[in-house]
Amino acid sequence: VPKEASSFVTILLHRYKIKQFTMKAAIRKSTFGGVTLFSKTQPEPNFSPSKNSNEVLVKVKSAAINPVDYKLPRFVIGPVFGLDFSGIVEEIGDNVTNFKVGDAVYGHAHGSLAEKAVSSANKIAKKTDDLTFSEAAALPVAYVTALQGLRLGKVTEGSSVLIIGASGGCGIAAIQLAKAMGAKRIIAICSGKNSQLVKETGATEVVDYTNESELQSFFATNKESI
Repeated sequence: VPKEASSFVTILLHRYKIKQFTMKAAIRKSTFGGVTLFSKTQPEPNFSPSKNSNEVLVKVKSAAINPVDYKLPRFVIGPVFGLDFSGIVEEIGDNVTNFKVGDAVYGHAHGSLAEKAVSSANKIAKKTDDLTFSEAAALPVAYVTALQGLRLGKVTEGSSVLIIGASGGCGIAAIQLAKAMGAKRIIAICSGKNSQLVKETGATEVVDYTNESELQSFFATNKESI
């Protein structure tokens, strides 16, 4: 927005005493990079039940950050950081029937690292009571990505699963999901310093990729089964 236009809007708001609601948010300062600015004056989403007929406005209770958030540029993903969130529904679009105001939900929204966010109704789910808001906010990107990988790999009861980068967000999710899906052999490749973490998460074997001889020995031994 040109500086002159922004100043003109400010004058109009002041002249006609129109209240402009603002919120706290983590902002992409750079057009192409991931430079972060923490703002207390980011305009709240302009939500209209008729205009946003298939969406909901959510008061964010918790949000997560993933590598994709700081790798994608502002012009692709918008000015506010974040895709994962959990929170309380404040408004619903005219066509939304499966959610109501007051519902605790979690899911995907562009700009989740803010006090409020707008999400498509088909990209959220109701939060169950056994999940905290923080736990629910950690699920969407990491766990959906891991689940897609396991489904593409046709993991079923008794399967063997090799997880590279097992101590990262998607890796931890993949271990937990593979275990829940009944995988018999869950091999985690990560650095030795994280071996205890992945074992406690559910890995049955750990390969330290920083130990070249151990890594080569593993692939030589398992070349027929991988």
